[in-house]
Amino acid sequence: MRPSRILTGLTQPAIIFYALPWVMVLLILGTITQRYAGLYVSEHLFFSSFIFWFRGVPLPGMLSILALLGVSLIAKIILKSPWRRPMIGTLITHLGALLLLLGGLLTAVTSHEGNMVLAAGQAQNFFTDYHQRELVVMKNGGVVFTCSVAQLRKGDVIHDAALPFQLSLQTICRNCDLAREERLLKLSELPPNKTDEANRAGIAFNLSDGLASRDYTALESAPPVEIKRGKDRYGIAIQKHAYDLPFAVRLDELREDQYPGTDIAREYQSLVTITDGAVHWQAPIRMNEPLRYRGYTFYQAEIDQVGPQRLSVLAVVRNTGRVFPYIAGLVMAVGMITHLMISRKIAP
Repeated sequence: MRPSRILTGLTQPAIIFYALPWVMVLLILGTITQRYAGLYVSEHLFFSSFIFWFRGVPLPGMLSILALLGVSLIAKIILKSPWRRPMIGTLITHLGALLLLLGGLLTAVTSHEGNMVLAAGQAQNFFTDYHQRELVVMKNGGVVFTCSVAQLRKGDVIHDAALPFQLSLQTICRNCDLAREERLLKLSELPPNKTDEANRAGIAFNLSDGLASRDYTALESAPPVEIKRGKDRYGIAIQKHAYDLPFAVRLDELREDQYPGTDIAREYQSLVTITDGAVHWQAPIRMNEPLRYRGYTFYQAEIDQVGPQRLSVLAVVRNTGRVFPYIAGLVMAVGMITHLMISRKIAP
């Protein structure tokens, strides 16, 4: 097929006619899957993928459909849309739709979501991802090696110039716990939790340095496996990926208002201090009043209790494409109003 025929085919309205019903099918499949496998699995299977497999057959995911619609719209604007005054409103509306798709692309590629847990008086300049787990090796307290758990497979051998030993992976589980077998602690695989944040990833591995070898287990939210090599101390752990912030957040005060005569919380509030270089300023974060600063948004998610200590849990979102839906909506509204005004003037 010649390139000109392909470009002409991309401008046909039939693409939207067939694409939109498939979008509805994906929404239905995602909703059903969410009930049984959880939101995270459903989202990544249907909405954050280019293809998914059904009984050995590859089918287009949401990203493929959105990419097709975007390319089709660009081709139509360049090749088929007449650049004349009566069509200005339509062109502006199409540009607004392109901005909406661009915002979705930026969100899919650059957005990060996680949380930050703070005690009163504690400051932090990072937040942890909800879902991404990492195998981390530390040397004397500093990180020298990281690898995403999602990329690891049973039988992989990890050897790096920064490590005086190698790791041979024996077991990898998305959700597991420790069980004692014959005086040894071993990983016990559990069914995945629908809420992915509640899963505890784990790895069983053999550590060898050429002279000796020994089996170990590393479990998320458990103390690191400690290894001594000469004067150096190594720690091997499973933890959630951390994103650095260009500023620090310190919790000054944690407040909880309750409904009169009950112990039911009416509102949570964290009073925090932002430290950005030499600049310090204080701001409240309430349940329905987030804090936005330098592209990051902080929400008051909950209050956690660990022993006698109360902790503030802040949800953190970085979304570069956050403003695009507002801009795109405004551009499309201008386009439709322009089209109506021009059509009214042209009508007899």
